[in-house]
Amino acid sequence: MTGILRLTSKKILFLAAFASVCGHLLMLYMAGLIIPGAVPLQPKVFTVELRESHEQPEDAEPQQDRQQAAANNPVTRSQVFREETVDLGKRNSRYVPYLMKTREAINRLWVYPRQAYEHGETGIVIVRFSINRNGRLHQSRIEESSGIAALDQGALGVIRAAAPFRPFTPDMKLSRLHIIATFKYRLDD
Repeated sequence: MTGILRLTSKKILFLAAFASVCGHLLMLYMAGLIIPGAVPLQPKVFTVELRESHEQPEDAEPQQDRQQAAANNPVTRSQVFREETVDLGKRNSRYVPYLMKTREAINRLWVYPRQAYEHGETGIVIVRFSINRNGRLHQSRIEESSGIAALDQGALGVIRAAAPFRPFTPDMKLSRLHIIATFKYRLDD
């Protein structure tokens, strides 16, 4: 009789575990996280190019003038507010190690927006974002839209989700770093 009860206990335990797994799968399905027969949402191709912006605000002083003013001013160098725009694609930038970590943080979180993927939408989005010395995101905005809201919001969203970034290293004598990121959304067959 105990053999039958033990077997029954094992069956009950198995059925409870099976019911739990089925229940969890059902909840994931209902939440839209599992779609039977759907193509995975991972993109086949994704590139982020961070490049130098050639724009300069009309009212901004040229960088050389700011540096000259800082040299003539009795204020210490650490108190001078310095900004710079850099190009991640260039390997000769003095900020390459920092930019590579920033790019890795973005790449870890980037996914093709579901709606755009399902509709086969592709495009290029250019985002400008600024990082403060402590690694916090100062601002992010669309510089050039793809014309597709889902792609634009996906690019902005991944920048915001990846923040805060790492604080600047001591050798980065900057208060803020501006980065131009080009997101190329492509679906290759």
